[in-house]
Amino acid sequence: MALDLAFALTLWTADYLQTRTVAKEPTRYAERDGNPGHLMGMHPSTDRVSAYFVAGAAVIGGTYYVLPKPWNHVAMGLVIGNESLNVRHNMMAGVRFSF
Repeated sequence: MALDLAFALTLWTADYLQTRTVAKEPTRYAERDGNPGHLMGMHPSTDRVSAYFVAGAAVIGGTYYVLPKPWNHVAMGLVIGNESLNVRHNMMAGVRFSF
């Protein structure tokens, strides 16, 4: 596995854990309007969050292996950039990791 794929999936997992925290505390947090196509809604259940992130991880991994080089690395760079912003935004809002 390439380092960029591993790093992209690590950030994806961090975002997942933070989003589970949001789902567990709906009176304290709400999922922002920026989630893709509002797939999860403002107060998603932990099951909905898990399904979304499992599917997303499969798409990320599949994209890496289907795209030819160097485009697979470009795609992972985009995931890393986006997820870095998401994780940072969540941390700035006080969202911590939760299992």
